[in-house]
Amino acid sequence: AVLVRAGHHLDASEYANVFEEKGGRYRGGENISAKEIEDVLHDHPLIAEAAVVAMPHVRLGETCCAFIRLRAGSDPRAPEFGVAGIATHLRAAGLAIQKCPEHIVVVEDFPRTSVGKIKKNVLRDELKAAALRPLAG
Repeated sequence: AVLVRAGHHLDASEYANVFEEKGGRYRGGENISAKEIEDVLHDHPLIAEAAVVAMPHVRLGETCCAFIRLRAGSDPRAPEFGVAGIATHLRAAGLAIQKCPEHIVVVEDFPRTSVGKIKKNVLRDELKAAALRPLAG
């Protein structure tokens, strides 16, 4: 996975801090629907699949992290898959700026349940594990 923040790859000195997710995603006290964000991400022509989970934010309390799986042939380091590029896509679809994820993780595939649903708890666990060690760029 490639973790991106503000359009840049995290270096080994940066850490992600993550805590337990509640039922919804929140930003500055506002409830934000993960499904609404995921639906718009799925409309992106180069994104095959997306999952949005909560992660903590120092000032806002919580913010969103989007895990995305790209369509074959897409370059995960392309600017359109950075935070700014994803925000541009979401804003063009009419979503408010506060609904734009502040972190993007590009994955090759998602962990799934036996019926094929994305295991968001595993994605949150990956973020928690990253909080305990430096992230490699």
